[in-house]
Amino acid sequence: MTKMVALVLICGWFGWGGVCAAGPATPVTATNGSATRSPDCDEASVPELIAILRERGTFAVRAAQLLADRHATSAIPDLALLLTDPKISLRINAARAMALLGDRSGLPVLRAALTEGDDFHASIAAAFLAQLGDDSGRAVLERELSSQNWIDRRQALYALALLPDGLSDVAVAAALEDERPEVQRSAFRVAWKNASDRVREVLIKKTQSPDPLTRWRATEALFMSNPHRNAEIAIGMITDPDRLVQGQTSMMLAHFSRVAVPRVSGWMRSAERARDLKQAYLEWLAVNRDVAFPPTEPAPPAPQ
Repeated sequence: MTKMVALVLICGWFGWGGVCAAGPATPVTATNGSATRSPDCDEASVPELIAILRERGTFAVRAAQLLADRHATSAIPDLALLLTDPKISLRINAARAMALLGDRSGLPVLRAALTEGDDFHASIAAAFLAQLGDDSGRAVLERELSSQNWIDRRQALYALALLPDGLSDVAVAAALEDERPEVQRSAFRVAWKNASDRVREVLIKKTQSPDPLTRWRATEALFMSNPHRNAEIAIGMITDPDRLVQGQTSMMLAHFSRVAVPRVSGWMRSAERARDLKQAYLEWLAVNRDVAFPPTEPAPPAPQ
């Protein structure tokens, strides 16, 4: 399995894309002429997946992932047997599946893979550990942030964002300025978790980008990182010359104004400030509704 394919699978495992997006795998014929069974994402039962797991063949890794997805705790004994398999790919995937099913006894296997295997498997093990809230692989992931391969940089960014301490402001700021737009887009998705002045400065600069999508993503990240501090910036973007920015920002603020104050208490320093922000936005909207919500079709006739 190439590194590219593995990273695509990691995207599915972390919720960054469907692992079954391409449909069920095609059965592969072994050198002895026998057919290796392929688990169908929609149809394979837990017993069938366990049988595939026991074969330790081509699709055992995928079977482990699907068993975790299906909360098949009955598979834990069979997964545990793979923790000592000669193949590092089977060991680390079995350890991850077990942890997701509630048995974290395989975590030492993932930690060992950080140093005993090659860089490829070390990166996957570090990403799995991050998914499980374990920062043992942080050094590996931080090294990946400077990889020459932009896919490695993007996946490391996502994985680090899962850790309790998250990404450093230096890492987020650098990713927002990455030469690859794909990495920049990913950075916008995690930047809201970092409300540092360094990241805020980069995001404010991005709100002036000539690209409308970049302006909107920067506005969203700013507002979500600290709604009270960045409300004025977000409200100002409703008058952006691009309708996409106008509409998206308006919908974001309109949704916020409808959210009950207790639900946003985690975002705001106090419920009182949340009410103040809501009132300020509603007052602005009363005067600028035609700007915030440009008409796309004739208004319905007034009731008689």
